[in-house]
Amino acid sequence: MRRSEQFIVMIGNDLRALGGMSAVVNSYIGGGLNGQWPVRYLSSFHHKKTLNKLWMAGRAFVQLLFWLMSGKVAAVHAHSAARGSFWRKRTYLGVARRFGCKTFLHIHDGSFVQWYEKSLSPASQAAVRETLKSVDRVVVLSEVWADQLRVIQPMANFSAIDNPVAVPDASQLNCQRAASPRRILFMARLWPQKGIYELLEAFASVSSAMPDTLLVCAGDGDLQAVRLRVEQLGIQDRVEFRGWIDGAAKVCELAAAHVFVLPSYYEGVPVGILEAMAWGVPVVASDVGGIAEAMGDAGLLCQAKDVESLQAALERILCSPELAATLGRNGRRRAECRFAVSVVLAALGAMYRGAGLAKLEKSNQQSQEETSKG
Repeated sequence: MRRSEQFIVMIGNDLRALGGMSAVVNSYIGGGLNGQWPVRYLSSFHHKKTLNKLWMAGRAFVQLLFWLMSGKVAAVHAHSAARGSFWRKRTYLGVARRFGCKTFLHIHDGSFVQWYEKSLSPASQAAVRETLKSVDRVVVLSEVWADQLRVIQPMANFSAIDNPVAVPDASQLNCQRAASPRRILFMARLWPQKGIYELLEAFASVSSAMPDTLLVCAGDGDLQAVRLRVEQLGIQDRVEFRGWIDGAAKVCELAAAHVFVLPSYYEGVPVGILEAMAWGVPVVASDVGGIAEAMGDAGLLCQAKDVESLQAALERILCSPELAATLGRNGRRRAECRFAVSVVLAALGAMYRGAGLAKLEKSNQQSQEETSKG
């Protein structure tokens, strides 16, 4: 068999699905991953009805098994959350190991440690530890997160690879943010664990002192319950709901925002924060997961579930245009140097080469050259 026939199978959510995991893989592909490595993507999940989920998981398993039996799979790179996602990916990776493939478990879920510690039986915890130990690399989103997972399995081989973000060129940043209203952008699912209810309480106080402040909530979730809380707080004329946004709608909101806020209870490294940094928007976020490491000097941290610290951080930025501008510039530079797609793809390639797949990269480049000459 010629080495050029081999490829890497990447497994994850349907690329049309909402959420950070799909956004990451779409950034890989849009940034040229397939031009550097022979990758075939396999969708194993979509946020739809149970039968649809079972169908996609089963179809992905059959397709993977067919490719493995062809002898052409060099590695399997599985993107995983906690809970059912982990157990599905554990199955795929276990089969791949039996065929002698390199295996990469890429964990995106900031609640993974809490899920392991609080929701699993001793037998299930042992299965998690065995999986972390057996794969060639456990990919995490920050060094802080790697340290947390080492407590679970110190014998695992960890690689910290940042989430990628598209950094707009300077010409896209020339637009002037309107002085009023001062816009606070929340861009995540409207779930309690994202800190939405603490944000509403903090915003009620902020907007009382600064009536020209507007909170824009962009995301799906429990909209009815959130709207009810908005009405109870009497801030319905200062809160706008956009639903889940992407593309041009997301660009418009990022370009107009004065502050990006995400007061989650737990996270990995949220793509929304990286997008705000890339657009020069100062960030207020809870000090959980890999947020502090990723954000650096691009924003202010608050404590999860702490309304007062969240309110203070928002007011500090909104009342100081100089501070906001400094934080925004810091975030933009940090996004360019660390989170740009090309930078992250270079780190991904280094991991693949370190796992023994360098010849695969070389043959892929040769195949492209031969194709262009033909």
